[in-house]
Order: sequence, then structure tokens, then C-alpha cells
Amino acid sequence: MKKTLLFFTILISGLSVHAQKEANNWTFGYNAFLTWNTTRSFPVTPVSSTGATLTSLDGLPNSPKMSSNHNYEGCFTLSDSNGALLFYSDGVNVWDKTGATMTNGTGLAGGSSSTQSGILFPYPNVANKYVEVTMGETENSSPRIAYSIIDMTLRSGAGDVVAAQKNQSFPEGAAGLFTESLTSIAIPNTKDYWVIAPTKVSSPSTLYAWKFTAAGPQAPAKTSLGVVIKEDRTSGHIKLTPDGRHFVMTVGGWPPYRLVYGDFDMNTGFASNVKNFQYPGDTNNWMISPYGLEFSPNGKLLYVSFADARVVIYNVDEIFTKPSLDTVTQKSYNLVFPAPPYSGLEGIQQAVDGRLYMVTPDQTYMWVIDDPNNFDSPKIYKTGTGFISGGATAQYGLPNFAPNWFNMTPAAKKFACTGYDYKFTTKVDMSGGIDAPVSLKIDFGDTKSTTVPLVSGQTDYQIAHTYQNSGTYTVIITPVKSGGVTLTPSTVTAYVVDCSIRTNPQIRVDLQNVNTKSGL
Repeated sequence: MKKTLLFFTILISGLSVHAQKEANNWTFGYNAFLTWNTTRSFPVTPVSSTGATLTSLDGLPNSPKMSSNHNYEGCFTLSDSNGALLFYSDGVNVWDKTGATMTNGTGLAGGSSSTQSGILFPYPNVANKYVEVTMGETENSSPRIAYSIIDMTLRSGAGDVVAAQKNQSFPEGAAGLFTESLTSIAIPNTKDYWVIAPTKVSSPSTLYAWKFTAAGPQAPAKTSLGVVIKEDRTSGHIKLTPDGRHFVMTVGGWPPYRLVYGDFDMNTGFASNVKNFQYPGDTNNWMISPYGLEFSPNGKLLYVSFADARVVIYNVDEIFTKPSLDTVTQKSYNLVFPAPPYSGLEGIQQAVDGRLYMVTPDQTYMWVIDDPNNFDSPKIYKTGTGFISGGATAQYGLPNFAPNWFNMTPAAKKFACTGYDYKFTTKVDMSGGIDAPVSLKIDFGDTKSTTVPLVSGQTDYQIAHTYQNSGTYTVIITPVKSGGVTLTPSTVTAYVVDCSIRTNPQIRVDLQNVNTKSGL
């Protein structure tokens, strides 16, 4: 019996399509608060030449209250797997879900005007504890990288900073050595994380990567960046591609302005093929400085924001294969430049709805890239004023998240035949995953279901199912964590048809499903 084999891929690898609910709440700027737990429609103005045509957008986050966060730049937030806010920080202070300062939650070693003042991740192999890595600001003569532990079992579940584990040093993390850029990412098939930060002033500057294990931070892997980042050029972001294979960082503040980028080895922490591009037209004019950067949900595009209200989109594959950035396929959009006092585009961050959001300082509106996977027509909008409510305003920064929140991206195929095996291969990459799942529950949409356990180190899983009746079925793939907690499901549509064909025996024709030819 000939069996039709259909394949689709479910990719679980970082923040490539939708972040999970741990990123559902944002605190930033002067007391701003956004939540995707409830959403709204809001008036927007299309940015000309970007393909935007709508006058309102649905599914935008609500701004129901003000936060305790009050700073210019770095900030970071964490919610639980159901989207309930746990705590947030500006790198100096830590507030609980009510906005109250945690016990021992002041005087952390970050800086509220540090570009990426900190980042959060679970303590490896320890339940209910989180690592808050902080980065000082260069206005301080001796900024340093440090970490503190937050224990969510303390204060009746509201959480506190553990006094004996506050402002702990990283190996070789000398004060005054680093820029204001900081990121982290989960290491595949482990509970460990890389913590990554570039140095300044040293000749040349160096990318440090510490493996953070249950024993704490280990000795760093160090890679030369081939360029000197001077004291007044430390205003910029560093981010990794969703799969962790590449890094990109902006170098701004004062000229020369640069984009530094290269490959990253998730196994060793070393970078390679490092390149740096100096933007032309450097003058003593910080208004043309690059600042924020973010990848599209599918990881194929890079967005860079500039202080003169430009956003430039680059083809990611070409960035890491072509010899120079100026030969990479790119597009530049000039957004409406605000009236004095001067304000441009600053932080840019992907959200759980798959959109990218950008901020302009001292404003209650935001910029929304509605279709960031679309290079030709990304659809950029400016929200109406009052999008950030209660008297709060955006400033320069948006929350800093590790690019490893669990997600799945299914791709539908054409059809299967009744009475024949419907098979698909599920490719699983566990490189991301705060509270990673242990199994996948597959509901085939015809009252039948199965559970597939996920095995450490295994990436390919093949599931077979036979549909007895024709029709359109919604296959629901639900990741399940230890303890039975389910994460956000993804769906794929299975089209099942009766493949019986009456033929004239005098006619010889090779009949086949051309859409699945390779799987026959």
C-alpha cells in the first residue's frame, strides 16, 4: 500500500515567532506599564512608504496602570508562565508585582541610565529562584557587571533579593571594564545560560561570555572584537539571533558609529568571523547615532533604530556572509521627525504578539511595526497619544529579554488521503526555553490524541496518524512542562480527502500528489 508521507517542522528555538507569557508585561521609562494579558484596539497613523494603511490596530497591549520604574534607559521585567507579573527592575532597584520595593531590593550594581542595565533568567536547576544580572553605567567611573539572586519563595511568594547573594562578582569582571551592553541566552540541552558583554577602552575591545551554571558564573570565554570601543561610545545594544548562532551590537554615543557583528558558538561561548562596519558621515553629531536593534520574529531581518528617527532593515543571512554591511540588502525608512525639543527613535523590542515596538523619549505614543517579517512592506505605524496612560511616558529604553522564550512555528502542508498514514516529522530545538517542556500533546482533531515525550539530545520525532474520514482537521500541538502545566499551543490544518479515483483503463497516466512527491 502506497503511503503518503507529509512533513512539517515545529521549531522550538528562542524568540523566533512568539514569546511566551513570561514576557507579557513591560515596565519602562517614566512609570510606563504595558500588558498583553488584555488587549485593545487603538488609533494609529500609517507611516508613508511602509505599506501601512490602517487607522487602528487590534490586539495592542493595554496600559491599565503606572509602574514604579522611573528611569531613562535600561529595564527588565519577568512574568510567570500564565502572564502574571512577578517582578521588575531598572538595575538598581527591584520591585515586586505590586510595585513595592523588595527587601534588599535597592542599591544593586546596575545603572538606570545604562543602555542594557540588566537581564533575568532562572537559576539553573533551582526552582523559584532567578538570576538578575546587572550592568553599571559609564557615567559612573567604575561601572561593573554583577549578579543578584531573587528568591520567589520569600515574603509569602512576593519575592525578595537574597542578602547574602546580592551584587556578586563575575570572574574577571573588573569594575570599569565594560560597556553598557548586556545579553544572555539559554544553552541547548542544559539549564545553563550564557551571559555576554563587551568591554570598552581595551585595545582591542573584547567580547566576554560567562557560562552561568548551578555553581554560578564560570571563567569567561573571551574573543577580540577587532575594534576599540572608547569611553564615550558605549551607548548601544547587543542581541543574539533567535537561534543564538550570531550576535550584533550597536556602538553609539559619539562617532565613529559602528555595527559590530559575528558568529557565536553556543557550545564554547567564543565568537568568530567578527566584523565591524563604520557608518559614513561621522561628525560630532550624536543625532545620527545607531541605538536600538531587534530581529524579526522569523530571524531573517535585523532592524536598527537611529536617533535621527530612522529605522534600517537588513537581510540577516547576508550580514554574516557578505564582506561588508554596505553590500547587504537593506531598506531605510525615515519616520516623521518630532518637533523640538529633539526626540528620535531609541529602543526597539519584539513583543509576544509578534510585532516590534519602538519608543521616542518623553512621549505617550509608540511606534509599531505590524508585519516585521515582511522586508518589502513592514507596515510601520505611530500610535495616537495616550497609548501610554496615567501620565507615564516612554524614554530611551524598553525591557531587555533573553532571546530564548519557548515557541513553535508549524507550517501546514496540502492534504492527506483517508485510510492512509498521515505522518509528520517534528523537529525540536531545545536551545531556548525558560521552564522548557518535557512533552508535546498532539490532538489530531478527530477525537484522537497522543503524547510525545521529549528526550534530551533528540531533535526529530515522527508521528503517524490515520484519518478515517475526509474533512478539514485542526491539529493542536501543546507543549507540556513538568507537573502538567501547559504552554501556548500551536496549530496546523490537515486537509484530508477521499483519494479514490475512477479511471479509464485505456488511458495510462502517472497520478501523484505533486505537493508531496518527495515523500512518496
